[in-house]
Amino acid sequence: MILEMHDVHVNLGLSHVLQGVNLSIKPGETVGLFGRNGVGKTTIVKTIAGWHKPSQGKILFQDQAIQALPPNEITRLGMGLVPEDRRIFPGLSVEGNLKLGLMQVQASERRAAEQRIQMVFERFPRLSERRNQSGGISILLIEQNIHKAIHLCDRHYVVERGRVVLEGNSQDLEERKELIRRVSV
Repeated sequence: MILEMHDVHVNLGLSHVLQGVNLSIKPGETVGLFGRNGVGKTTIVKTIAGWHKPSQGKILFQDQAIQALPPNEITRLGMGLVPEDRRIFPGLSVEGNLKLGLMQVQASERRAAEQRIQMVFERFPRLSERRNQSGGISILLIEQNIHKAIHLCDRHYVVERGRVVLEGNSQDLEERKELIRRVSV
């Protein structure tokens, strides 16, 4: 597994937001995380990224426990969080995605822009190691439009009240119907 959460609990103030979350992602897999607003999806992602610390449980990234690490160390291990509307092109390498921004740079400024990309690789050595690797390798996808997103996913989880209540194969028609039934209003 590339990412695993085992019995993860998170308290924010007096609220017990995550209550024993278990999930996993295999290398190269796209996994959907679905649920109504306010059920804990964002808290799961922020906990994986190190922004919230679990009060209980374990998070493994490439078999290394990361639940106590600060966000910058988690990023150095090779995990990235791509917030809404900051897409990458999976057919391009990591370096190709970064250089895509150079298309709008005038020729006179291109050298300086390429130097900034080199500075990014120097600042983030794990990114440099992966410069020729394709973008978007394993993905945990959170999307409000289930009908659109389910076709992108290999598997999916449904979150209700801070708990994973359903796991399914996104390619199985009956399991997709159950997902839609559980999440639709």
